[in-house]
Amino acid sequence: MRKYLSYLLTLTLLLACQKEPLQEFQFSGETLILFYTCGHDNGLDRNITGNLNEILEGSLPSIDSQSEVVLFLQHANGSAPRLLRLGAGQGGKNTSREIHPEEMRSWDKNSVSISSDTLAQVLNYISRQYTARHNYLVLSSHGTGWLPAGTYDASSAYTYKENTFGQDLQGGRVVYEMGIRQMAGRLPMHFDAILFDACLMGGIEVAYEFRDKCRIMGFSPTEILAHGMYYQTMCSHLLAGDVLSVAQDYMKYYRNRSGLRSATYTLVDCGRLDGLADACRTIFTGHREEMETIQPALIQGYFREDHPWYFDLRDVAVHLQATDGELDALDKALGQAVLFADHTDYFLGLKLENCCGLSTYLPACGNRSLNTYYRPYKWNQDTQYLE
Repeated sequence: MRKYLSYLLTLTLLLACQKEPLQEFQFSGETLILFYTCGHDNGLDRNITGNLNEILEGSLPSIDSQSEVVLFLQHANGSAPRLLRLGAGQGGKNTSREIHPEEMRSWDKNSVSISSDTLAQVLNYISRQYTARHNYLVLSSHGTGWLPAGTYDASSAYTYKENTFGQDLQGGRVVYEMGIRQMAGRLPMHFDAILFDACLMGGIEVAYEFRDKCRIMGFSPTEILAHGMYYQTMCSHLLAGDVLSVAQDYMKYYRNRSGLRSATYTLVDCGRLDGLADACRTIFTGHREEMETIQPALIQGYFREDHPWYFDLRDVAVHLQATDGELDALDKALGQAVLFADHTDYFLGLKLENCCGLSTYLPACGNRSLNTYYRPYKWNQDTQYLE
């Protein structure tokens, strides 16, 4: 099952009791974590509810803390999107408290939480209400990387709106997906880390599009199993500024669990992607002829079935016949930019062995329409991958 979304930010909080909101207070503290999820009519409702329960089983700050805030936006089946503050209540037991921002009072079960307009509305509210030194954003839903809407599993039965991150089926006919470029352009603040709990988001195109929006990006180049990431320890790690342990716990969980043991995860330092772009541009522009004859079947892929749009970035360079010097420069750039990359030996039958942790599009597996869509991405503009 494809899973796509999870998050870190700056915020103030409008506290609420059962029906009537309490007076709004201005938050100016150390850390804010926002989990932005969508399980509405996309098959992930129970899984995301389970993730919320896992967070509540872990260590959380006081629900009234003036220095640490944990927020969870949930859109479940049959209900309107709701924004929750999570934390330890009286007696130390973890609980949730619903917040009622003015912007959300008109929302109902048919509101499209996966729209970039809605995301911007929520984040703009948070940026006005909360000022934190450290902001984290965790996005959880379905995902298909940089692809245009409806490309991954296109069906004539549906109309597709926006593209690639998240999924919300409205009225049985319209599928909403949040576009990467639209999404990056609507983020009103900078994040210490943005973590995707969504399938196939671990592409260089995604990281590069967000490089000015966060210091660290976390994502999976393969799909993610429906359960998603390991949430029980996530808040305690992020509150300590330890993003690495979030990724390590995720991989440890899937290696040790009963049942399916399939996972990949990568952390990227977005401030060090320029060197990677320089190394790739040298290879891409110097091996145009090899681009025409490259054999996709020989390259490490991160996809299953008939979805050939996610290949290992370094292995693409190898099969473009990059020189030893070019590969040395590429390896140096990857070593600086990729903070963590790990994978199980297989992902649901897909063998993983030549993996740098970042996927990329391969034009040989695309078409004129996909190539046209790909050209405006910042990664392509800076590397001249496609002329």
